[in-house]
Amino acid sequence: VLDNGIWTDIVGATSETYQPETVNGETHYRVVTTNMCATVESETIVVAVYDPLLIDVTGLDQSICYGTYPSALYVSAIGGDGNYSYQWQIEENGNFVDIPNQTFAGYQPPILLESTNYRIVVENICGSVSQDIPVIVFDDILLDLESDQIICYGNIADTLHVNPYGGYGDFSYQWQFKVGSMWSNVGNSDTTFLVPPVLFANRIYRVISENYCGEDTSNTVLIDVFEQMSGSISEEQTICNGVQPAELSIDVNGGDGIYAYQWREYSFESMAYEDIPGATNQSFQPPVLFETTRYDALVFNSCDTIALTRIWLWV
Repeated sequence: VLDNGIWTDIVGATSETYQPETVNGETHYRVVTTNMCATVESETIVVAVYDPLLIDVTGLDQSICYGTYPSALYVSAIGGDGNYSYQWQIEENGNFVDIPNQTFAGYQPPILLESTNYRIVVENICGSVSQDIPVIVFDDILLDLESDQIICYGNIADTLHVNPYGGYGDFSYQWQFKVGSMWSNVGNSDTTFLVPPVLFANRIYRVISENYCGEDTSNTVLIDVFEQMSGSISEEQTICNGVQPAELSIDVNGGDGIYAYQWREYSFESMAYEDIPGATNQSFQPPVLFETTRYDALVFNSCDTIALTRIWLWV
């Protein structure tokens, strides 16, 4: 073997054949044949060694937004005999499988909705090398706005809160309420919105939130305001002494729609209205009267209590 310009015997290599050891670079061999007549040196045998197969991938370490294209992937190879074959692969259920027809140095992945691992395998006569390429996909932007509210007329609604999720980076916020068919901006840029202190009509709110990956519009929240409670009571009556008046009744609306009633009779002794025991229905039948009597009625629900107009039954 030629070593630094000097031919050196290979220890133990004294047969007609020789299996060279592993070499890392171009190596020159010859064989010297000797018998009693002469010594003959063979021609030099050159063993050329290709450089090791190495690859470099463009497009590593990508993080992208949900529903977007990654940057194109490209592999460059050196070493070996200079003739390369390529196969792009994708990880499925823990195993890498070939992507059909993707046998070129470049590959453009499709729009991605989840993080995906790719692999490029490059081969030539000297062997094969591979490189894994993870593409991280940020979650889709989602805005979770709490459910609708129901409040009484003239009351205060609970503060609205939004829980943003997904995308990349800090969120900005724009709260809006609906005016007719249009949306009007209101409030500050924050995850919470303090609803105006007193509401007398329904309001619909939403929030638009944005970060590096884009924006999303939340679901709407309805602040359902019950109508103001109101009602009417039977008209006055004039009857003869010792006669039973016609039944009295109440017509009421507004509030939460669930009502409780209390009929009362005016006491001229205490100069105040006093509850009539058991008179807790929407209608009330007064007894036979022998003197002029005055009644009224209280109506209760979760939103309010109203006293309906006093009525006189003239005897």
